[in-house]
Amino acid sequence: MEIKNTLFAIILNYSRESFPSNSNASKVITSFSCRYSMEKVKRLWTRQEFDIDSDYFKLIDSICLLFEQRPPLTDRCGIKVVWTALSVFHGFQYICYSIQLVRCAYKSPINMEELTSIGNLLVVLTVAVIRGLSLAYHRDNMLELKRYVNKKSCRRSDPDAFALRKRKYLKINRYAAWFYIVTTMNSFTWAFTTGLQEDIFKIPYLIDGLSGSTRKSINVFFSLLFVPWCYTVWYSPTQFITLLSILHTELTIIVGQFEGLFHKVIEKYAFDAYELNHMTKMQINRFWFNLDNEFKNALSHHIAFVRKLSLLRKVSNVNFFIFLCSSTLITTFNIFLFLVEPSLGRVPLLLMAIQYISETYLCCTMFNNLENENDRINYLVYARDWLNEVIKHRTYDRPYCASIFRNAIFLHQQVGSGLTIRAGGIFPLNLRTFTSMMKSVYSLLTLLLQSIEMKPNY
Repeated sequence: MEIKNTLFAIILNYSRESFPSNSNASKVITSFSCRYSMEKVKRLWTRQEFDIDSDYFKLIDSICLLFEQRPPLTDRCGIKVVWTALSVFHGFQYICYSIQLVRCAYKSPINMEELTSIGNLLVVLTVAVIRGLSLAYHRDNMLELKRYVNKKSCRRSDPDAFALRKRKYLKINRYAAWFYIVTTMNSFTWAFTTGLQEDIFKIPYLIDGLSGSTRKSINVFFSLLFVPWCYTVWYSPTQFITLLSILHTELTIIVGQFEGLFHKVIEKYAFDAYELNHMTKMQINRFWFNLDNEFKNALSHHIAFVRKLSLLRKVSNVNFFIFLCSSTLITTFNIFLFLVEPSLGRVPLLLMAIQYISETYLCCTMFNNLENENDRINYLVYARDWLNEVIKHRTYDRPYCASIFRNAIFLHQQVGSGLTIRAGGIFPLNLRTFTSMMKSVYSLLTLLLQSIEMKPNY
């Protein structure tokens, strides 16, 4: 195929040089080359279509390959060299920002606009690096979770499950692509405006003996170094949001398997036992045998899901504790600074607070959705009460009925234990925690405003 493409390119270039641009032959060649290019794009897009073995994280992991807090998992030395260089430059930039923060804090009089700008930036970068280090420490657990969801073991050949997974695959990749495009554009805009113009975001103590063009080149390069930071900042959120979204889809498919059993047993046989009563003994035995196997299969998938969720607990424990604490503090102080002196210059503080509130709400909602989806199983397994009654009347099929009943009780207990994940072993990650966080923000704001003899305007 490569030889074919190379030969075609040589012939095409020779033909373009041999014929005048306005000749019929040139038009035919140009038309053919366009169709050839479109075919290549079409084949490339076809290869990107979802199939049962598609990797959910291929796009996101490719984008963020250079922005983990550990060396990337690749055999290509060039990528490792780039990662090392980028890490060194980012470390240097972080030190420069820290020096600028100290200089700004000791300046007399203090410029609050500069102090809040560089302070906010450093807090955001620090939180991103710490969360990235937490993910790097739990990299093996994250890889195991990714392998689990990419395996797609439950209802693998079911067309409804395939359609659900396909929608999720296309959705997360589309959103990830657009999100990183917008984020990169915003970072470039900031780098060439605020980052390049404000002295607080430049290298401190830049040698005065340098020529103007050299100093300008260094400042441009230093400002452009901020652009890759956006990938570091959003690395943890995109990894977690993508993983939680896919886990919810897998749990929905597992619950759908129980739902199919529920409708098969309850609607077809429990509410109208006519069909069951008119079966032969062999048919009844086959019915209970199949039902027992299907229930065991569904239960095994749920058990595997719960076990893998223990890995998510390990990964989320410290990461989300850091995030919730930092989100509360950043939201409180940014809104406070905006309320003290509302102005257009302080709108970015309000936008940052809204950003952290939105991310917290989104993550808590996704964890909450996992709990709610899991709780649906309790409704679906109440069929065990009917099966318990059947056991009393049908001794021939007692082993299968008893097995289903025991498994139903086990499933009920497993669901009852819940899927709650706690940040730092303290805060349950659900919407109640988000509500509590917002109440804490309001209380802290009230306290701060009262401390300067102000009250919030409503």
